[in-house]
Amino acid sequence: MSELLPSLKRFAYTCLSATALGRTLLIRRLLRRNELVHPFDEEFGVQTSGFVENDLIERSLDRSRVRDFVTHHYVGCSPNCVRRAIEALPDTTDYAFYDLGCGMGRALIIASEFPFRHLVGIELSRDLCAIARKNLAETARRYPERTRATVLNEDALTARFEQARLVVFFYHSFGLSVLAPVVDRIEALARGGLDIFVIFENPVHADVIERSSVFSRWYGAKVPCEPAERLHHFDEDESVVVWRSSPDRIDLGRADTDFDIEMTKPGWRAEVIFR
Repeated sequence: MSELLPSLKRFAYTCLSATALGRTLLIRRLLRRNELVHPFDEEFGVQTSGFVENDLIERSLDRSRVRDFVTHHYVGCSPNCVRRAIEALPDTTDYAFYDLGCGMGRALIIASEFPFRHLVGIELSRDLCAIARKNLAETARRYPERTRATVLNEDALTARFEQARLVVFFYHSFGLSVLAPVVDRIEALARGGLDIFVIFENPVHADVIERSSVFSRWYGAKVPCEPAERLHHFDEDESVVVWRSSPDRIDLGRADTDFDIEMTKPGWRAEVIFR
């Protein structure tokens, strides 16, 4: 009987992950059992810790989308990395910040530390969306002076953007089959005259943006994790790259754009390597 238990557990997991209610139950169970609480969560009284597999995020019944990593696993971004990238931007007062694949909302909470005009998160998973909204409600309660965030339970492929200055954030939330058409849409907005920054933490598939005739590098860095955070991240540092549209506004002599982007773990990790 004991030999059958692993097979029965796998069968039960497969059945549950194929339904919306089952995914909700599995995610709740997974997060309850998570014993590692990120220092960020302790500081802000939120829940962004843990690892959620992509089969609990992908809502399509087409299991090939899980197998092919059209949607990626959830893991929270590096706070240091996001802050460093936003600090490299000019005054953000007139910009709207969009997090595509916002998960539980960690990057939106960090962005709320800065004076953005709007904060918008797009998340495919209904369950992660609900957690993000709860986290952002707690952030608004603690910091009523900050810009409020809106979280939309939508697909990044069909998400609507404001016709305004934008900062668009990615944290390797989906594969190339989603990233490429999303970047095409953002590029079309930039061609229409919008000033747009793209921030890409862990810039896997950065070549999609690198080959654009609209976007140029603005900033790049390899940012160490805080010592207390290292248990919560796969590596001791994380790379981030920022691009900006409207090349005529860019100082092409910036020293922090002279780097290579190297794939160090195929499909999963890319690093900024300064020349």
